Amino acid sequence: GQTMLTKIIVSTISNNMDNIGGGRLNYYQGFHDVASVIFVNMPHEPELACSILQRIAQSHLRDTMMEDFSYVSALLEIVFYPLLQVIDLKLHDYLILRELGP
Repeated sequence: GQTMLTKIIVSTISNNMDNIGGGRLNYYQGFHDVASVIFVNMPHEPELACSILQRIAQSHLRDTMMEDFSYVSALLEIVFYPLLQVIDLKLHDYLILRELGP
């Protein structure tokens, strides 16, 4: 189980080392959790699990899998925190007060 999961993760990352146009994908801690959910649902189809994980990594998780989180941080600062300020001022102010904001 764990060995196959590791192989799927390594295969997904290494298949994207020279991803032309989309940039190279890098591992981040939460990627293991995503891979685990896929693998648990198809333990006898590792090739399909790898293909699905690769597609998700290249689309939905692409921004979090860049070399650093600067792009995601910029999005949070530009989009998330101003939106949160409008939707839930109390939570927004709490995050800023605790220095968890931009």
